[in-house]
Amino acid sequence: LLAIAYLIPVVARGFFLPLADQEDRPQAPGHEISTIRWSDMREAPLWCVVPPCLTGILSVLVYFAAPTIAAFISPILGQ
Repeated sequence: LLAIAYLIPVVARGFFLPLADQEDRPQAPGHEISTIRWSDMREAPLWCVVPPCLTGILSVLVYFAAPTIAAFISPILGQ
């Protein structure tokens, strides 16, 4: 549920921001034009990009190393 609450603003901005040609049209109350300036958007910092990439790489490595990991912990589990 927390992930959904975290991602809802991203989806809302993507689907409900006004188009560029609608900026000069009058808006209904509660539907004012957003103050986001797309020219101010920058690339994500390296510390925001590295953790998901590292997680993906480690996930693939764990997938291929699963038999080795299972053999390593099987004595602990008593199998």
